[in-house]
Amino acid sequence: MGITTIEAGKRDTTSHRTAWPLLYQRRFWLLPTAMLVFLLPMVLVLAFAPLAIREPISGLGQFLGMLVAVCSTVVVGRRTPHGQLRQAWRLIALALLAYLIASGIIIYIAIATPTPTATASVADAFFLPFYPLLAWGVIRLPTTISQGTERVRSLLDAGIIVIALLSIGLVFLIAPRFQSGTTVDFVFIAYPIGDFILLLVLVILLLRGTQDSFRPVLFWLALGMLSFIYADSAFNFLDLTVPNYGGGTPLVDPFWIIGGFSFALAALYSLVHGNEPLGPGWKWLGGFNVARNARLGSTNTLNTIVLLYAPVCILFGLLAVQVLEPQTRAPVFLAVLAMTFIEIVLIITRQILTARDLVNAQIAIEQARQLDDLKDQFITSVNHELRTPIMTMQGYIDILDEMHEDIAQTKRSEMLGRARRANTALVTLIQSILDTRRIDQEVQGIILEPVNVYETVMGALEMIDPREGAHGERNFILQVPRDLTVLSETVRLQQVFSNIIANGVKYSQPGTDIQMTARLVAGDRRLFSGGSTSPQVEIAFRDFGLGIPPEQIPLLFHRFVRLPRDLASRVRGTGLGLYLCRLFIEAMNGKIWVDSQGIAGEGSTFFIRLPVPQ
Repeated sequence: MGITTIEAGKRDTTSHRTAWPLLYQRRFWLLPTAMLVFLLPMVLVLAFAPLAIREPISGLGQFLGMLVAVCSTVVVGRRTPHGQLRQAWRLIALALLAYLIASGIIIYIAIATPTPTATASVADAFFLPFYPLLAWGVIRLPTTISQGTERVRSLLDAGIIVIALLSIGLVFLIAPRFQSGTTVDFVFIAYPIGDFILLLVLVILLLRGTQDSFRPVLFWLALGMLSFIYADSAFNFLDLTVPNYGGGTPLVDPFWIIGGFSFALAALYSLVHGNEPLGPGWKWLGGFNVARNARLGSTNTLNTIVLLYAPVCILFGLLAVQVLEPQTRAPVFLAVLAMTFIEIVLIITRQILTARDLVNAQIAIEQARQLDDLKDQFITSVNHELRTPIMTMQGYIDILDEMHEDIAQTKRSEMLGRARRANTALVTLIQSILDTRRIDQEVQGIILEPVNVYETVMGALEMIDPREGAHGERNFILQVPRDLTVLSETVRLQQVFSNIIANGVKYSQPGTDIQMTARLVAGDRRLFSGGSTSPQVEIAFRDFGLGIPPEQIPLLFHRFVRLPRDLASRVRGTGLGLYLCRLFIEAMNGKIWVDSQGIAGEGSTFFIRLPVPQ
């Protein structure tokens, strides 16, 4: 008996192929083809039939299209694993169900109701929830943007585009409805607002991106929403401008039907293909990445036109029309002016974020280049460090092998002792390099408890290798209250203190002092805490050595990083000490940094902040 393993969150597409063999791969295009065949006769009827026939036919087409969409989304909602994606499909199904009920009411009105006005209000009660429910469901679909800055930029981009389009609807659809002043017209104001919500969600969904396998689903959803936005806007505009307009035109009504079929195709594609790679008919979507282009900022010409020039031109053009039109009302002009101001603020904010991201990217590239150079130099240094004990051991082994009987016992013991020390140094060096990944894992298990700072630093001083200070006496000036405690882990904090003190000894001249101070300070302000702060202990270690060049400080706490001047000196090291210090301190919910001007004699000051036990 075979066992099939399915990863959590993924669909078993093999079972769907068996259940839906006629819809797999290129045969899926039979569905939109069949829907087009259904749509063409309806377009002809709407174009040539009398009005009394056009309205029921249009309502029936919308009802059938939405019925297929409701059935498809309900099935997908039931088969999708529990989670956000399943909730999204169920919300979309609920929105389509509301529209289906409203379409049924419209058919009943057209056939059996002599006074349709009151019943039409009931239909509007089901039509209008369709827009927020659909928007809520679509916005919960998967996204590729996870970082906060990218999310903010995608929202800004969406706002820039949609505000410009909303201003067009305000001037040509919403404002004329207000000016007409009739009661029923206020219902039609809600439809442009609903379309505005769909448009906003659609732009956000396009800008924030999605995984490749989900892009066909996004395509059908986008086509459906665009069809509804166009049909609603065109119907509203014709109702305003065409006397006695009763609907049922081939330029408007088929798009509602196309929208319903498109939602059905989105659900069916998700049901049949799941998380599979793009099929042969969707390869063109692989190069269409709006989210990636949006992240390029103003460096992309098309992106600049769409997000900057076009929206501003639209708004300033509408302002010019309002100024030149003698019948313009002040509220409309002020509304467009306010939207123009908001648009400019959004564009400026977006450009500031883009400029900041470009600067940060340039800094990151430069730091990566410097880090890469330092790692190359470190490899050279480690190669030298490894070669020295290896060659030492090899030399003594060769001598002992060739001249074993001619060497005195005392000399032989001395040579074995030197070989043993070289081997110990080699093992220590290799172990320190190999232990870094193990320490990365172990640091997650640190248990925090109250630790006395004074006792810990005294223990750290005992751990300092006496050979570090062999070239001269030093004074360690300690200014730490005896009762000061921090929330940390004793062994790891002691190791941090030992590393920092040992570095101060190695990189400063004999006879210079090393100072340590500790004091209670106000902690960083916490978000949503009403401005309150939690107390912390700030510990400072200062030496009077060579100092650290400011431009190299950002590289200092990375793994295997040593400064270029240290690689050429006799000071030994692996570039792991400060990296481990940062790792341990951050695991203790603390912070470590260094202040230095890189001036010899002024030295460096290492700061550590740790929380205080509550």
